[in-house]
Amino acid sequence: HPSPFLASDPDFNNPNLSGGAVSEDPTPRWALETNHTGMKTLASEMDEIRYMAKLENLYWALQMVSMAFLVLRLFLEWEFQAKLSLVIKTLRNAAVDLSHFFIVLG
Repeated sequence: HPSPFLASDPDFNNPNLSGGAVSEDPTPRWALETNHTGMKTLASEMDEIRYMAKLENLYWALQMVSMAFLVLRLFLEWEFQAKLSLVIKTLRNAAVDLSHFFIVLG
């Protein structure tokens, strides 16, 4: 069974042909670039993205701490009511155990 490509064809091994067009560039189409500035730019952009992700994690951690203080402040404001102060006193007595529980869970 003969091959559709004949080695005797002068264009068989010509890497510059692409759909019949002749390129002036002597490098083959599949050759990798020798200029690495694109990869260096990509690496620096990835470093910036990692830094932004770390900043976002810090932002959400500070938001969590802020929300915890707001909830604590709300509980302290509720202490003047008799029924709610019972809940607040129970939470205050269980604070050490709850903190250990959240440390183990976290």
